[in-house]
Amino acid sequence: MSMPGCRRSAASVSFFALLLGGAHAQTAAHPAPLPDLVVTATRPPLAISQAGSAISVITSEEIARESPKSVANAFRRVPGLSVVETGGPGGTTSVRIRGGEARHTLVLIDGVRVNDPSSGSAEFDFANLVATDIERIEVLRGPQSALYGSDAMGGVINIITRKGKGAPRVSASAEGGSYGTKSARAAVSGSSGPLSYAFSATGFDTAGFSRYG
Repeated sequence: MSMPGCRRSAASVSFFALLLGGAHAQTAAHPAPLPDLVVTATRPPLAISQAGSAISVITSEEIARESPKSVANAFRRVPGLSVVETGGPGGTTSVRIRGGEARHTLVLIDGVRVNDPSSGSAEFDFANLVATDIERIEVLRGPQSALYGSDAMGGVINIITRKGKGAPRVSASAEGGSYGTKSARAAVSGSSGPLSYAFSATGFDTAGFSRYG
């Protein structure tokens, strides 16, 4: 009477082991995607889904797809941001977050403050900052004075540049258009042991059109 019960138990154990093996194979073949980490909200890396602040991330893939002429043009689709340009290319360009003043927008490049303290408003001019060799841009909307000080009452824009990896890579491009518009770009990046490097040069020139006709 005990033998059939033993056979049933063995069959149950084998079936359970088969399920575990299938689950392990599926996990190895399709690993779970890593969470998108941000550093601007709390300074230590944190998953964007766990950040309590309103934050937007512009990736390098999105920048390459849109090919903006300046970083300020990449901000136009971020909610809560307004870009103010005085004139054509090269004119003073500032970014305001949620209706605040430009001086209340703290701008960081790789964690270093780049707001101009010598100007009366202490704002950052985005006019000459091109959108090349940028890994990601984190835009933190809302007052963050507890972390960054009173100059971040509107929000924080953290621009993280690209780091060189692997064998040396060289790229170059050139563009031209109407009104004598032309641009060129060249970049080289890579790494050797603990040393990584990334250099780029960009030029843009346009005759534009006269506002006086």
